[in-house]
Amino acid sequence: MATRRKLIIFITEFLKHPNVRGVILFCTDTDARRLLKGAQRKKAVGRFIWVASDYWGTRTKPIEGLEKYAEGAITVSLTEANFSEFKAYFTSLKPENRSR
Repeated sequence: MATRRKLIIFITEFLKHPNVRGVILFCTDTDARRLLKGAQRKKAVGRFIWVASDYWGTRTKPIEGLEKYAEGAITVSLTEANFSEFKAYFTSLKPENRSR
């Protein structure tokens, strides 16, 4: 978990670069909320497009009271699947048998 101060620094750094629009979040709902609060402190309404994991997307608590800073966010839910053939292939890869 990142500290509140570090997350404010991230937001401040992002704001220094006008071309930075998308912020990808794979973090806890607590850290997501801290980032949104950082955006609020910096008055960054609509500045970022948040792309977040289902950890945020399936819960309302992280954005409670911060909805206008989270508006337009895209959340993704990852699914897990077991592909035994791919696992066998992937675990058989070695630097010495790499061909490109």
